Amino acid sequence: MNLHGKVVRMSLIDKIFQNIKRFSERQSVYAIHDDDLLQMLNELNLTQELSEGKIKCSNCGATITIDNISSILKNNEKILFNCDSLDCIQKKVS
Repeated sequence: MNLHGKVVRMSLIDKIFQNIKRFSERQSVYAIHDDDLLQMLNELNLTQELSEGKIKCSNCGATITIDNISSILKNNEKILFNCDSLDCIQKKVS
């Protein structure tokens, strides 16, 4: 409700832009193109671990594959992977 007692409904577009503004003020996001992902994993010496199913999602523990990588994060000196399940994506955003 606003000051005059009327219900104010925020449109979906307004909500999206409000969240974009909130996140853009908080952090920078770095991205890598799919075409360069394997090269980056190779440079990090992680391709064999990935192909052997040894890399797990830092949120849910699911096996990470080249097809389900949602994000790669660095926490201190540790590299963390997140899968593309909706629950894990939402945990990372919130």
